[in-house]
Amino acid sequence: MKHHILKPFQFIMSLLFRLYFYSLVVPIVINNVALADITLSATLKDAQIELGESTQLSVTVNGATDASRPILPSVEGLQFISRGQNTQMQYINGKFSSTITFIYMLTPEKAGNYTIPPIQLESGGKIIESEALRLEVKDLSNSGLGNSNSGSQALGTLGQTTPFPDPERENSSAFLRIIIPKTTLYVGESVPVEIRAYFAEALRVSLNGTPTLTGGFFTLQDSKEEPRETHEVFSARSYTVLSWNSLLSAVKEGKLPLIAQLKATMLLRERPRLPNNSMFNNPFFDNDLFNFNEDILDNFFGSVREKSVNLKSPEQNLSVEALPQDGRPEIFDGAVGDFSMKIYSNTRNVEVGDPLTLNVKIAGVGNFDRVVKYSLTKYERWKIYSPAVKFKPLDNRGFHGEKVFEQVLIPQDPEIKELPVPIFAFFDPNKKEYKLLQGDPIPITVSETTASKQRSLVPQGAIEENSADTPIPKKHETSLA
Repeated sequence: MKHHILKPFQFIMSLLFRLYFYSLVVPIVINNVALADITLSATLKDAQIELGESTQLSVTVNGATDASRPILPSVEGLQFISRGQNTQMQYINGKFSSTITFIYMLTPEKAGNYTIPPIQLESGGKIIESEALRLEVKDLSNSGLGNSNSGSQALGTLGQTTPFPDPERENSSAFLRIIIPKTTLYVGESVPVEIRAYFAEALRVSLNGTPTLTGGFFTLQDSKEEPRETHEVFSARSYTVLSWNSLLSAVKEGKLPLIAQLKATMLLRERPRLPNNSMFNNPFFDNDLFNFNEDILDNFFGSVREKSVNLKSPEQNLSVEALPQDGRPEIFDGAVGDFSMKIYSNTRNVEVGDPLTLNVKIAGVGNFDRVVKYSLTKYERWKIYSPAVKFKPLDNRGFHGEKVFEQVLIPQDPEIKELPVPIFAFFDPNKKEYKLLQGDPIPITVSETTASKQRSLVPQGAIEENSADTPIPKKHETSLA
């Protein structure tokens, strides 16, 4: 936040003008607006959210210069947290209007469809009401890993094990939280996490890097994206919240502590001690009308010092299990998650020695960094080359996505009737078992041709590989648990 410096003369003139303006206008506003009809309305910023997220509730009073706080209904499963109020007055064509907006943060405790009854306000001995509101809260944690959708969603789509922060218990203007949807995981399993840094809005902060994990028990996926900035209020104190979405993975088994840390530099303003009879100590100058006052005092009479801090999240103990040995297929290469496989080819009719491309798409959720290869059934009458690999993330973590392998194959015999069949093995952490995916054979026609042209038709850079693998039972999906 940048501070604007006013010269002393400008400050005094600005102050006198505002005092003069208020002395003339406020009585007129009160007299005019008091006669207007008072109405009450309520709106939700988002009518559909996911468990772990919050939405803003705005309750607006039109036609009053002053109003008591609205009477909020009690709704089981919903938490209302006040974020303050705004007052706006306008003078247009000789008429005054006034609007008071009360702002609340609405946080659900469980999924479901909520109806918020009309909000009430007492005015002039009468009760006025707003319209009822509806809120839909979804919980994707019960539908398995395969339901992770938008990359811009907060971690609330997967549930939350960390309670909301309470600054009164934190006793700090800055603190860190790491939110993880589960406390039991497997070695090598990728788990979506969200790291949130809370800074009191009065602070000026410079980050010295991105969040990291301590202890060396877990790895955190590097993220080049800027943190998402939001604003939250706890215990009547406003915070700027910076959020990073990432993937966490355990490197060893055991009961392991999870702690995130973030280094930052805070600019702390040291204000001078003013005399008790100073006009700036009067609560009147806390009004938004005089919000320039603090900046002026700081720049003229105060100073700023830097303080380096290393924020750490509260320790969470995670239980990490090793992948089971029982039922582990020989072709398993470390993929953990929930995946599907689709195969297709660009052609069905070729000549001996002509290259064709086998496309294998593996989609789902999990540790795509370990989805590095699949196996092909053994065909001695084929030449097989290493595939080109393309990954398309479907969220901002790379947890939900699809990886496409484009593999060049060259038939060596006109008697070949079908393409080699790809086999992919992974471990499903939800069902706690290994699974095999096997594609359907794709029929092709291979005709005779002259030798010597196969090398000239192989794509540049393709590397021939050995395709010998262990035969696999021919089933679309085989559970090995």
